[in-house]
Amino acid sequence: MDKIKIGKYCGKGVVSFIVPVYNAEKYLSRCIESLINQSYREIEIILVNDCSSDKSAAICDQYAEKDKRVRVIHKNVNQGVSKARNEGITLANGELITFVDSDDYVSVLMAEDIVNNMTDQVDMVVYGKRVVTMDSKVLFEERYADTKSSGLEIGKTLNNINMAYMYAKVYRKSILDISPIRFDENASMGEDSIFVKEYICHINKELITSSKCFYFYVRENNQSLSNKYYDNLEYVYGRIWKQSELLSKRYPEYILKGTKNTLIITMVIQNLYAKQSKLTFRKRVSVIKKYMDNDIDRLEMISLDGKGMQTVIRRICFKLKNPYLLDFIFFIAKQIKTLCYK
Repeated sequence: MDKIKIGKYCGKGVVSFIVPVYNAEKYLSRCIESLINQSYREIEIILVNDCSSDKSAAICDQYAEKDKRVRVIHKNVNQGVSKARNEGITLANGELITFVDSDDYVSVLMAEDIVNNMTDQVDMVVYGKRVVTMDSKVLFEERYADTKSSGLEIGKTLNNINMAYMYAKVYRKSILDISPIRFDENASMGEDSIFVKEYICHINKELITSSKCFYFYVRENNQSLSNKYYDNLEYVYGRIWKQSELLSKRYPEYILKGTKNTLIITMVIQNLYAKQSKLTFRKRVSVIKKYMDNDIDRLEMISLDGKGMQTVIRRICFKLKNPYLLDFIFFIAKQIKTLCYK
């Protein structure tokens, strides 16, 4: 049975920060410090320790003992980040919810700004982010204009925001609970995009984008999704596309790029050459050939717009119907990239 340490704090107007924790002892204190030092004090911090094997559990408990606003759940079995976030949503007392990954941190002004922006007429706020190194050196920013949209005009706004991640955004618990909207626990990746798009499909009031970058996304050397290999991408991107279609129906000015097939094929092929992929030459070619032998898939890949190098290479190889050439180019590119980051 999971062990839950629940703080007694349930102030009016509370903002809930949900933090999934797994083997994060190197970063966790910085993350929690950025939350307990918020200028707006009416907050709760929900730490969901997903059966960590390092000192993360002890760090969580130390902060819970020092600050009554910190609530800790200790999982007895590792069940993944989506399950951890979902349990955090269920336990949250606050009407306003935002998520922070345990290796990241936020500005101490974030909660105050959330409360100022999330009036009764607003259902969502989207902030920018700063991508930083472990020692807080800024690599780049993703910053938005200050906008306020409602109704069908939200569709235009969606074309300019990144819906691939759930952090740096603020949600209403009442909307999450009524629908209900939760993270897909069967998705190995892409669960953030599914969650964000599903939520936006259910908002009825204003959506605000802020020019403020309150979220600090910490990137270690050579940290990239392209390093990881995933098994169920067809399921994941099928769900992402379905949710994107629903979003487009709700907001007609939201532009869908490509097709379901081109999205899935592009991501599956990219995944074949992930650093952690152990697939053989024969297996990689068989996957590519499956798509090239399907006339609909092949024609859609040939007609896919885009001037990026990978897009152009895929387009040419699909036109030539040559899986061996595509595999050769992408495999050599993977080897060169691996050597460069050693």
